[in-house]
Amino acid sequence: MSDIIEYKGYQTKIEFDSDSNLLFGVVMGINDRIIIEAEGVTEFKDAFHESVDDYLALCKELNKEPQKPYKGVFNVRVSPALHKEAAQEAYRRSITLNEFVCEAIEQHLELEEKYSEWKESQRIVDEPRFNFSEIRTAKVGNLLQYQPRTAENLN
Repeated sequence: MSDIIEYKGYQTKIEFDSDSNLLFGVVMGINDRIIIEAEGVTEFKDAFHESVDDYLALCKELNKEPQKPYKGVFNVRVSPALHKEAAQEAYRRSITLNEFVCEAIEQHLELEEKYSEWKESQRIVDEPRFNFSEIRTAKVGNLLQYQPRTAENLN
């Protein structure tokens, strides 16, 4: 499940504003500001598509090149020590610093994806319900800690 949707190469994250009870989003990866608001998910998707289409039409009308999200070039600011360490590691591996950074980002994203998949697989579909006879308490400092009774803690 993802809260990021894509249309014609543009992306937005669906977020909820509890003050206005609206879904909202901002097109990511461009400097031009495209804001989407809607009451429901279907309306949000439709508004996002319409906003991107309107943006592209406006750019054409103004004879302006629409901004492309994620051109593949960005600046990264790191400490001089980290810069040196990364450059030395890239040199040891006979690759460019750019290739080293790309590999590091890819590895991090792969690990994040695997972790997300694992977390999703660990979800309990139906949370167990307890009544007070099934719960034992333990005093921890000034607080009471409640734990469900299990075979290990029946004493």
